[in-house]
Amino acid sequence: MKGFNFKSVLVTLTFSVIALLSFQAPSQAQVNKKLLSDVIKSCHRDMNDEYFKKMGTRIYPSSQTDWICIYRRYYYGSVIEQLPWLSSSGEILPNYLASVAVANISFPSQVSENTIIECLTKKTFSRGSECSWIWRMNDIRFDGHTQYKNYSEFYLAQEFLPYVCPKCVVIHDDSSESELGRGFINWFLSLDKSKRRDVVSFLSSGNIRQDLQNKTGMAMRAYRDALEKIEQDDKEQRRRNLLGQ
Repeated sequence: MKGFNFKSVLVTLTFSVIALLSFQAPSQAQVNKKLLSDVIKSCHRDMNDEYFKKMGTRIYPSSQTDWICIYRRYYYGSVIEQLPWLSSSGEILPNYLASVAVANISFPSQVSENTIIECLTKKTFSRGSECSWIWRMNDIRFDGHTQYKNYSEFYLAQEFLPYVCPKCVVIHDDSSESELGRGFINWFLSLDKSKRRDVVSFLSSGNIRQDLQNKTGMAMRAYRDALEKIEQDDKEQRRRNLLGQ
């Protein structure tokens, strides 16, 4: 589908995704149609040179960035579905949403409940400490000294923040690890105890994380199917136009 013009069929694509999902097999019933449509529109809108330049990176968008963006943003939206209160829970640092930090930490893998509790009680801020899992949100390399040399290198790193929260990337680069870690823990301790339990349960549950990954995978398959259908319909229309049938 290299020659397919994604931008020119954005509206058609969005409606096609919705229509397609209406006839999906039961195994894909968990796909959130509104979330997927909103994510598709936002990623098509944002994946451009100016978006990446705001973060100080030399990376420029390609057709692949659309796919990664949709995957990351759908996963983030699914986290908010799992913990609806998270979207209005405040920031760990100015302009760095706590919801983004939680999603970012959960994206690679879960961490044990005991490790989380040890970190939150001891508050030792070093990579070899009980809080090393917090540094997952500190893996961005956009600080001007370690920018990715090319898109392939950037893609292999499987970053989360650049596609979900450009401001968070900038704040990360302007903050020390201790500032980020303390910001996250101070935010956590500001929550009431029921919400603290929600966060710990979410971050430590492999089942919850796997369920979100599965839902995101189903959404991506629905997106792929819609793209293929649009391309096939386009080819068929051109054939009819050419042959007069």
